[in-house]
Formats: sequence, structure tokens, C-alpha cells
Amino acid sequence: MNNSIDRYKQRRTYWNYMPIDILEEIFKLLSIKERHLASQVCPHWFECFYSPTIWTTLIITDKSFTKRKFNYYLGYQRMIDSFKTQTFLWKFGTNIRRLIIKPMSNFFNLYEFMKILSQFAEHYEPNRLRHLNSLDFTFGCRSLNLSINDGFNDRQHHRRLSTGEIRNDDNEVIGTGGKLLEALKELMYYLIGLKHLALRDLLLNPDEARYLLDNVAINCYEQLRTLTLINCCKNQYAFLHVGIFINLDTLVISC
Repeated sequence: MNNSIDRYKQRRTYWNYMPIDILEEIFKLLSIKERHLASQVCPHWFECFYSPTIWTTLIITDKSFTKRKFNYYLGYQRMIDSFKTQTFLWKFGTNIRRLIIKPMSNFFNLYEFMKILSQFAEHYEPNRLRHLNSLDFTFGCRSLNLSINDGFNDRQHHRRLSTGEIRNDDNEVIGTGGKLLEALKELMYYLIGLKHLALRDLLLNPDEARYLLDNVAINCYEQLRTLTLINCCKNQYAFLHVGIFINLDTLVISC
């Protein structure tokens, strides 16, 4: 009996006694859902889950803060869970220093997330996102042909081709604009501590691009250090706002 106990002790691993610094670095590599699952392993890991260090960078993808919900036309879809998102922001929102929004195929979820984030910053005094100093936003642009066919089966798609409603050679690319652009500009308005801004693949019309950085210029004209604008306009366009940021160290612009 004693021999078996000794062998068991020799085989035991001490993951629950791992130094908190190392554990935090491991947690940073996990998704939000994986961090939550890992926090249920033991009290030590649960304590690490609430460490401010692991929440300094927030990466948003198509599945972030979503739940499966039935849609009458499209079946089960992943839709953003407002309660889950608001709960997360209430607990960890003040720890976020860098926000990365990856290309998302569900534009409704993208819009809702940006609106929830803006409302979170607006309704609390002082602004609970005032420490967020870096925004990296990439829009999931796609072709017109693909976007029109979304939600239709092959028979419906062929019928629309035969009637001339759409064409196979449609290659126009859809960029952001309208409500999505308004939500993005509103979000940037509330990021009063912004020092690093990267906007990619917005593909705006010149009339929309003219006002893209208005809200950033209001609050961050002195503190912005890095500005990256890649494919923000469908055509060549001169972003005059660049001259307003007087302390800019790094500027990247590409059409």
C-alpha cells in the first residue's frame, strides 16, 4: 500500500502550484472561452482568471461573446449575447489596454459589439475605457456576389442569375459604411486615451472617408503616436486629418 502511494506521489504534477507569472503568460495565449474553462481547474487558476494582466489585450472574432440562436430563414446562427458582453465589460473593461477586432463575417454582431462598447463607455463616469490606448480594426470586406448569395440556396441563386438580378461577373467589393461606419466612429470618440490606431480594409467612398477621423481628432490630436490606414478608401484619397496629430511618430497609409 505504501509503495503504491509513493509511486502516485512521484507521478503527481503540480500544475496547481505553478507560479502566477508563468500561469498568466499561458492564460494570455487562450481564447476567452478557454480561459473560463481553465479557471475551473483549481482555486489557483481561478484566481489567475481575475488577474488584470491577462485582460490587457482583447481579441474579438466571429465567435466572441456569442450564443447559438435559431433564425427562421437561416437556421441556427451565432448571435451576440448582450448580457454576456456587458457582464464581461463590467468585470474586466477597465483592464483592457489593446482592442483587436478581427475580420468578422457577421456584420450585425460587429455592429452590436461596437454599440455595446460605446454605451459602456458613455454611461459610466469616469469613462471606463479611458485606459484603452490601442485599437486595431480590420473590416471583413467581401465581394458583392458572395454577399448577395448569402442566405439563398442554389436554386434561388440560379433564378436570380437568370432574371438578371445579379451577374456571375459581379466583382464589386463591399466595404464598411452606413450604420457600421457610424458605430465605429462613435466607438473611437469614446476611446479618449487612444495612442495607437490601425484601420484596415474599410473601403469607404470618398464622401465617407472625409469624416472618418473627425472624432479621433477631437480627443486625441495631441496624444496619438501611431496611425495606420490601409485600404480605407476605394479610390485614392488624401486624408487631411493626418496633419492634425501633432505628436505622431509613425504613419502608415496605403490605398
